[in-house]
Amino acid sequence: MNQDAKDKLNKIQELLSQKEKIEKELENLLTEKEYIMPAGFSVNDEILSLIREAGDSGIPVPELVKKLQTKFPSYGIDRERIASSLAYLKNTKKLIEQPARRVYRIIKTEQNT
Repeated sequence: MNQDAKDKLNKIQELLSQKEKIEKELENLLTEKEYIMPAGFSVNDEILSLIREAGDSGIPVPELVKKLQTKFPSYGIDRERIASSLAYLKNTKKLIEQPARRVYRIIKTEQNT
């Protein structure tokens, strides 16, 4: 093979490898989902509402996840988002407590009894 043919072959191989990289990157970008929640919607408020409805016995986390995902299927609410909200409500706002593993309930105070 002469030098010109080798150069063309190298260029073709280089372009093919770039094409594969671009296709992989496009696939990654196109498979990512973005969820847009409506204005005024708060996962924290929804979680707090469900915990209040559960009463003194509290609500287990799997049940909480299932209810939120059923109620808002197009919002992309996942376990991680719920765990983050539960931690915020428990540790920062001090509105909920954890009487048992993976169970949450409203903290009893004189104001809300």
